[in-house]
Amino acid sequence: MANHKRKIPFVLQLNLILSVLFMLAIYPFPTLSQKYSTQPFGFLKQLEGCHKGETVKGLHEAKQYLKKFGYLNAEIRHEDVDYFDDALEAAIKSYQLNYNLETSGYLDTSTVKQMMMPRYHHRENAKNNGSLHIVSHYNFFRGNPKWLPEKMELIYRFRSSAAANVDLPTLESACARALSSWAAVSNFRFRVPASTQERNDIVMGFHRGDHGDGFKFDGPLGTLAHAFAPQNGRLHMDADENWSTNPDESMFDLETVCLHELGHILGLHHSFDTTADMYSGIDLGQQKRTPTTDDIDGLRALYS
Repeated sequence: MANHKRKIPFVLQLNLILSVLFMLAIYPFPTLSQKYSTQPFGFLKQLEGCHKGETVKGLHEAKQYLKKFGYLNAEIRHEDVDYFDDALEAAIKSYQLNYNLETSGYLDTSTVKQMMMPRYHHRENAKNNGSLHIVSHYNFFRGNPKWLPEKMELIYRFRSSAAANVDLPTLESACARALSSWAAVSNFRFRVPASTQERNDIVMGFHRGDHGDGFKFDGPLGTLAHAFAPQNGRLHMDADENWSTNPDESMFDLETVCLHELGHILGLHHSFDTTADMYSGIDLGQQKRTPTTDDIDGLRALYS
């Protein structure tokens, strides 16, 4: 008996195509701001457009955000938690100045978009009406802590308190490549310990939530990782993030984040050069695997 394939009538095919297009119109692919809107910094989206003099529910979270990252030092009084006061306006202007945004002093679209971006943890050296003079984009920690000349060889190991979506060999290889990148542009050398009795200069690993160092992780798409200034040597990455060594637009590049956090361990603070690896924010799928001129200049200035 002959094999006959049933053909779908043209009218039915057309109806199917129109149905798919209709569904895409109703449920479009999420934009960057939509993707982040339900994440740790997503509360900022509903505050877009807020000005001084307004009382808006949720402004206290914006104040906490700016306080966490070094822009707001004033005490947040209970009666003023959701009031847009002078201190909040000054903090926003300082944030906008650092990120080369229009210094509008309110939560405009560009400012909210920047603030919602997944980022690294450290408080920033906020400019305040020119009181902080920065010749270059790179920055150092307060007091310019650094490793001593006799400590140019640093011993590193791995220790995690939580499992991530990548295994230990993947973490080890990504961090080893990042260490090699810093070694190529500095006098630092890095090696694993020859025995369990050797010192730990750098300890890297995955952790989740409150992991005992006073800097609680906040889940996916908020604060990705943090590391400490010399000569502490701790480097922690949030186990709740979607990590990869070949990331698409739903993943963070493990090597890029390792390179950034190792820059902190060597003494570099955040840069305001958007192309630098030491820039405070990173997007999904983004790769920055080589120190830029700004990163290298900062490291050489610190250890000159």
